[in-house]
Amino acid sequence: KVCNLWTVFVCGVILAACVPPQRPIYNLTWEAVDGSHANGTMELAAGIRSGLSYYWNYQQADALAVQRCRAWDYRGAEVFGRTVERCVSYYQGSNNCALWQFSRRYQCTTRVQADQVSPEQSKQNMDLRPIN
Repeated sequence: KVCNLWTVFVCGVILAACVPPQRPIYNLTWEAVDGSHANGTMELAAGIRSGLSYYWNYQQADALAVQRCRAWDYRGAEVFGRTVERCVSYYQGSNNCALWQFSRRYQCTTRVQADQVSPEQSKQNMDLRPIN
C-alpha cells in the first residue's frame, strides 16, 4: 500500500508540473484621451503590456462615453468605427511591441435643448457665485 500511495504521489507531482500556471486576465480600463464638445465626439483609449491576457471591458468604455456626453448636455453616446489597435512602445533594440493601445471613437447623441433642462440642472450650471 505504501508503494501505491508513493506512486500516486509521484504521478500527481509530475502531472502538476506539466499543467501551465493560470495567467490572470486583466480588464482594460478605458479613459478619455480626446474629444470635441462642439462636435459631440470623443476618443477613449486603454493600454496593456504585451503578452498579458485581457478582457475588452466594452461596458466600461460605453458607460464612460455616455457619462461624458451627458456632462456635455447630450443624452447618450454611440461607438462608431472599429476598435483600433496600435503599438505605442517597442522593446529596446527590437521590433517587438512592449505596450499596446486600443482606442474607440464615440459620437454623442441627441443634444438636450435649453428648455429641456430641469430647474435643478439649470441652477447647478448657472449659479457661479463664490461661496463664502
